Amino acid sequence: MSAIIPVAPSTFEITVEARLGYVSVVGQGTVATLVDVDRLQKRLEAELQGEPAPMAALFDQRELDLPNQAVRDILWDRLIARFDRCALLVASEMLGVQANMTALLKGARFRAFNSKVMAAHWLLQV
Repeated sequence: MSAIIPVAPSTFEITVEARLGYVSVVGQGTVATLVDVDRLQKRLEAELQGEPAPMAALFDQRELDLPNQAVRDILWDRLIARFDRCALLVASEMLGVQANMTALLKGARFRAFNSKVMAAHWLLQV
């Protein structure tokens, strides 16, 4: 069974800031199409130009809507390819459980949090 993925691009913004030991990525808006995922990845890569890969990231997706499972899966795969470790800030406990289960299934060093302090702490542990 395949998912229907919308074609029209959505509106979203990302902000990228280098922090000591990791990069902070904050997303706002909607990423609902494959075109959106491509645009997000290009923006992220442009901001990270010159930064070594793999690296650690704190990805705040509390205000980022990802309404399509197929798009979420593709975004996950691209984030896993780019980042060695990623702490995801999520809007609810249920989203955290889903994200943590996805990370386990994909064998990714990703973990979901509701607290920015806890997320940063986890990222900086070696």
